[in-house]
Amino acid sequence: MKKIIASGYDHLSNFVEALTVGRFDEGGTVLHDGRNTVKLFETDGRRYVVKRFRVPHFFDRVMYTFFRGTKAKRAYENARRLEQEGVGTPAAVAYADTRRGGLVAHSYLVTEYTDYKPIRDLIKEEKYLHAMGVNALVDFIIALHDKGIKHKDLNSTNIVYRIDADLRFDFQLIDINRMSFGRMSRRECIANLTRICDETRLIYFISQKYAEHRGWDRNYSLGLLAFYRGKFENKKKRSAYLKRLFSPVA
Repeated sequence: MKKIIASGYDHLSNFVEALTVGRFDEGGTVLHDGRNTVKLFETDGRRYVVKRFRVPHFFDRVMYTFFRGTKAKRAYENARRLEQEGVGTPAAVAYADTRRGGLVAHSYLVTEYTDYKPIRDLIKEEKYLHAMGVNALVDFIIALHDKGIKHKDLNSTNIVYRIDADLRFDFQLIDINRMSFGRMSRRECIANLTRICDETRLIYFISQKYAEHRGWDRNYSLGLLAFYRGKFENKKKRSAYLKRLFSPVA
């Protein structure tokens, strides 16, 4: 097993190690149980979120073992990078990689708990806070893009928010193992908006606001969005078709 503990969290070393040998299965409160499992733990009077990534397919196990970091490692390093850039994300506490047969198996990411809520519900609310929230959200995404930060799964569950007493919005990014850093072109910026939510009407509304805040030509920007949204939808359809094609018959 390999584990890395962030500075200031050395006292959690035994806790992190215990997660990999049974504590994750035996304890905690499930927050999400899908392809990966996310649980909430409390130790030493503080709450932490632990994400266990599923055991990768064989090819990815080889890649993660010898050629690139695991998803937990990448998420941990991206969290540290976001902190340096002044972008909100739950503080990275630790990550741990386990091995089976000499290859990476489960990997674990530990972060501080955050009570921020997904923007999914906020952007659907047809009221005063809806308009304020969308404008604040657009400014947040523009700030990300100006810093060259590209979240490759920028959707309404991976951006979370909180509103303070003065009705100011504060945002954080989660699920950050798939990110890139570097100068972004206009096309890349617009393409990055295609997954922001499931409803096409809302995507176009948010993208329109994005273009307005940027001072970009709205029609040209929405044309780019339509192109990339079409590519995204076609990719989803192909993936669904292939999944049905190769799924075992019951």
